[in-house]
Amino acid sequence: MLLRLTRSLIGTVIALTAMLTLGSSPSAANALTEKASASDPGVKVDAGNSQEITGSRQGGRDLQSFAERVRGQVPELRAMNAETLGSKYQVLEVDVEKMLPTPGCKRGKETLILPEDVTEIRYIPGSIDSKETAKPCSYTVIWDDPAPNQKTQDDPSAQPSGFSAQAEPPYAENYASYCAARHPGTGANTSWVDACYRYWVEKYDGNASWNYYSAHVWSTCGVSVDSYLTSCGRGVMLASDSPTGYWLDWAPSGGSPPGCRTIDNGITLWNVGVSSSYTSCEEQLVYKYTEPGKMSTYWKGEVPDNQTRGTRHQTAVRVGQNDGRPTWSNWFNSEGYYCGGLGLPFCL
Repeated sequence: MLLRLTRSLIGTVIALTAMLTLGSSPSAANALTEKASASDPGVKVDAGNSQEITGSRQGGRDLQSFAERVRGQVPELRAMNAETLGSKYQVLEVDVEKMLPTPGCKRGKETLILPEDVTEIRYIPGSIDSKETAKPCSYTVIWDDPAPNQKTQDDPSAQPSGFSAQAEPPYAENYASYCAARHPGTGANTSWVDACYRYWVEKYDGNASWNYYSAHVWSTCGVSVDSYLTSCGRGVMLASDSPTGYWLDWAPSGGSPPGCRTIDNGITLWNVGVSSSYTSCEEQLVYKYTEPGKMSTYWKGEVPDNQTRGTRHQTAVRVGQNDGRPTWSNWFNSEGYYCGGLGLPFCL
């Protein structure tokens, strides 16, 4: 059932984090850091602090711009017209200042674009990523994706017939693809984020005890005119309502220093892999956690408004044969400062 925020928001947590630095300069932010508690329940987005604008003229423009940017990354979006996009995605104007009033932090309104059928969205001060130090005005945006159909049998005992040469079992199947976005508004953080993700499963793996899944996630970040981008990150983990998962594989295997190179982003499920790679010339930070499936990657630096930066990774887990598909929590973050065309020392 499609969800609108004017209805009650229900569900469990799949996370999308936006570590947003608002209302302080880089130097001031470095003078004071804060690590938020992951147990902080935050503030739920509801009709009292947000407005759905999908059907408005502005919402339509935001949605169309979003679709044009991410169409090449998620095949399902390529064939969607404006009407279909409006039924699959929702555009929300969120009053962050009302939800998280903090002295010294300029938090106004911003725009979120999310799949239509998400169940709950919350704003949490700080970062859920314990290996990242949050700036004083940062906050996290968490949402719950709809739970997958747990009646789906990804490894039935009977092997199908009639496969093409490209899909002989076992094979990796992309069973879900989504994108989300954050657009800056009246707050001090001038950065924007497009974040996409694809979920994979190995079909007909031949193992009677386990099924094998991966989440391939990535983001692209930029800033408004006369601003500088200083951070872009992406994270994923198993949601609290997910079937129990166990570490299987992850990529990249670790961080890398500055210098142009191709980074392997492919993983192995059981018999088959999900291949991927990307090129980077700057430092990439990679954090893998002990919790199965939990991983994040970050770009850090300083680039002006005519450039974008991004990061990506892939994480894989195994789940009991009859336990159903995993539910993934996603987060992204970005930080940007308005500099009036004068450079970082003059940023607000």
